[in-house]
Amino acid sequence: MPTATSVSQLALHGGAPAVNRSAPAWPIVGELEVSWMEAVVRSGAWSWNGPHETAFVKEFAQFIGAKHCLLLSNGTVTLQCALQAVGVVPGDEVIVPGLTWVATAQAAFDIGANVVFADIDPETLCLDPQAFERAITPRTKAVIPVHLYGAMCDMDAIMEISRRRGIKVVEDVAHQHGSRWRNVGAGAIGDIGSFSMQQSKVLTCGEGGAITTNDSKVNDIVHCLKHVGHDANMVAGNRYGHNYRGTEMQAVLLRGGLRRLAEQTCLREENAARITAGLAKIGGP
Repeated sequence: MPTATSVSQLALHGGAPAVNRSAPAWPIVGELEVSWMEAVVRSGAWSWNGPHETAFVKEFAQFIGAKHCLLLSNGTVTLQCALQAVGVVPGDEVIVPGLTWVATAQAAFDIGANVVFADIDPETLCLDPQAFERAITPRTKAVIPVHLYGAMCDMDAIMEISRRRGIKVVEDVAHQHGSRWRNVGAGAIGDIGSFSMQQSKVLTCGEGGAITTNDSKVNDIVHCLKHVGHDANMVAGNRYGHNYRGTEMQAVLLRGGLRRLAEQTCLREENAARITAGLAKIGGP
C-alpha cells in the first residue's frame, strides 16, 4: 500500500515527474515537403497524374518490390478496387479475419460481396491459415489476409491454400508499409496489395491509399476503376469507374515520408525489442 508520504510525492500532487520527455509529434513533416507543397500550391496543378504522383508511385513500387503502384484517395476504396480487379462480383464470398478494422469487411460489402469471417492465430493476431481453409465454400472468390500490429500473416500457408483452391489473395497492408516476408515486400506477395495512408499510419498523407501488384492487367483494371473508366492513356473503356484519384498534395507528403520510413522502421524495431526485453523481466502467467 502506498504511504501518505509517497502519494504526496506523485507528480499528480505536485511532485517531480518521473518522465519529463514528451512523445514526438506525429506526423513528421520535413522542409523538403514544405518547399514542394508551396510549389504545388502556386502551380495550380493540384489534381491527378502530376509530377509528384508520377514519382511517388514509381518510388513506392520500388520500395515494396512490386511492378506497379497506383495512388488512390483512401485505404477503403483501395480494398474495393483491389477486390473488383481480381474478379470479385456481387454474390461472391470474401474471407476476412475476425480481427481487423471495419473497412476490410466494408469494402467487400460495398461491392455486393458476402463476407465470411475466419478466426485469427492467437500468437500473431493475423488470419489463421487453417481457419481460412475451413471457411472456403464453392462461392469463395478471394481472401483478405490482414497484416496487423507489426506482425505478418503466414503467407506461405495462405498462398499455398489459395493457389490450390483457386482463390485470389488481396493483402491488406494498412499497417505494414515496408514489412517483408522471405525478403518479399508485404503487398507484393498476393495478387494485389492495398495500403492505407491515413493519419495514424506509418506512411501518411492524412487520408490516402495505394495499391501494388505484379499483374499488369490487374493494375490496368484498378486504373479504370479509380479514374472514371479511363485507362492510363486516357482512353475510355467499357468498365464502370469512379473518381478515387489522389492529389498532388497527398503525393508530396507521401514522397517526403517515404524518405524517412526505413530509418523510422529501424527505430520502431529497436523500441519494440527494448519493451519486449523489459516485459520479459516481469513475472506472471
